[in-house]
Amino acid sequence: MSLTKVSYSMITGAPVNIRDYGAVGDGVTNDTAAIQAALTYADSIRGYVVIPTGTFLVNATLDPVNANIVGEGGTIKYSGSAHCLIAPSVIQGVNFEGPGRGTTSIAIKSAGGFKNQVVQCTFTLFGTGIEFSGSGQKIQRSYFTTCGTGVKVVKYPSPSTDPTTTFTSEKNWYEVCTNGLWIDSTGASSGMISCSSIDDIWQLCEGSGLRLASATFPFTLINPHTEQNSYTAGWYAFNFVNSNVVQIGGYKAGSNNANNVDSLTLYQLYAYAGVLAQSEYRIANSNGSINALRFYPATGITELPCDPANQRTVFVGGGYSTTTSARYDMYGGFGDNTYTYGNFIESQRTVGIGDGVNFHIGVIQKGSTSDTYNRKVTMDYLGNLYPYADNTNSIGTASNRWSVVYAATGTINTSDASTKTEIADLSVAEKATATAIKGLIKSFKFKDAVETKGANARIHVGVIAQEVQQAFIANGLDPEKYGLFCSDTWHEYNGQAVEVNSSGKFVESFYTVNGERITVEKEEDLPTDAILTNIEHDTVEKTRLGIRYDELLCFVISAI
Repeated sequence: MSLTKVSYSMITGAPVNIRDYGAVGDGVTNDTAAIQAALTYADSIRGYVVIPTGTFLVNATLDPVNANIVGEGGTIKYSGSAHCLIAPSVIQGVNFEGPGRGTTSIAIKSAGGFKNQVVQCTFTLFGTGIEFSGSGQKIQRSYFTTCGTGVKVVKYPSPSTDPTTTFTSEKNWYEVCTNGLWIDSTGASSGMISCSSIDDIWQLCEGSGLRLASATFPFTLINPHTEQNSYTAGWYAFNFVNSNVVQIGGYKAGSNNANNVDSLTLYQLYAYAGVLAQSEYRIANSNGSINALRFYPATGITELPCDPANQRTVFVGGGYSTTTSARYDMYGGFGDNTYTYGNFIESQRTVGIGDGVNFHIGVIQKGSTSDTYNRKVTMDYLGNLYPYADNTNSIGTASNRWSVVYAATGTINTSDASTKTEIADLSVAEKATATAIKGLIKSFKFKDAVETKGANARIHVGVIAQEVQQAFIANGLDPEKYGLFCSDTWHEYNGQAVEVNSSGKFVESFYTVNGERITVEKEEDLPTDAILTNIEHDTVEKTRLGIRYDELLCFVISAI
């Protein structure tokens, strides 16, 4: 298999070439000691080890400690019966060849590791290509062939009942292995958590392409591509035992795709077989009679079909008599710390109010270690709608106004003495300004109403904010210091109000790979070669003046 040229975007530090430490790479000389010496030195200087072109024989386990490894066309050929390499944080572009698929050999092993990454590597003739347990591990764009098992994910070694969490296999090719990808939760207190396969290929695996055992937390299977031979007994594209699987989309080559799913497995999602999978994905029950979701890639439309008599979409927060929340997150984009990048809706059970629940809408703010969920709007269990924080948020903005507000009574403005300071009678200049404004009251029509209704547009009575502004200035007063006069400025890009930088530019941020824009659901799913791009756009500055009429009328009355 030909792999793309490796880019070392994840590798930092000084390079340490194993040939500089005596490795020969002729396929005859034992290079174990030389490679280990290079790894040890690279760890001491926080560098990374380079595996150049050649075949390097190894017969014992290599320990990189904290050194990362980069391949430049080289092959590590292992002849032992244990594991060839303890998993480094990152290994990229290295070829591994083992002593045979029927042996106990393992190319790379991580026992309880954290965030190990394997990228663009090949594995041939091993008992197991990679064995992982731990958290946050990822394998990308790698090739496994003629191995007993390509990748096996098992529970933690200690404590021995903990499951592995957040493992991802993405865009890997498993070919002619007994088991391609094997997720084995046997012996763990619960199934593997947040494990997934994305855009993986299984071809002619002589047992199971994807094998799940006791994976009782949902295993996410996205766009699998399988080319199996279902006419051979015991060959399965998917082999699920006592597991929970969510499959989204996928391609199955014709009828050559047999699945073995036992009665204890919940297989929640089905996609159309063959090329039709490219036009519609469906989440359904096992016989396809009830559709919970449909996605159409060509249009980007996602449907949640629901028969009101029989189906509901439910986000569950907790059990009966439990004070808890059910929250649904929606991500809009990614950014640095303190960047607000998403929204959420939440149903929260109230405390001490019987069976009441409050409904919240808010924003998600990114943090360095965890995100912050800031509630903005609340509707309580009695139907009252109000801001979550007192005296903080507005209804509408200067650039996005409501047209009409219908209410049974007028608004109540806080006028309590305890909230006020610097209380004083109006000055001579202020009363003179009030008298002047009294003579500025006019009738008028709004331009947008005339455009819509023509001669039928209604007549309004009020003042012109610019004339009020000049009345204050004429009497030596600054209108900006008075709450009755409002001036709001904003910037627009393509007719929409936007936030701008100190230069008044709107900054558009997105990620690209090879010059093409990409979109991912989670920031941790960004490809390693993704580049953050920022483009500045010119904006149009807009200013609109306004009047608080309740204060203005009080002001004018003082002059009567």
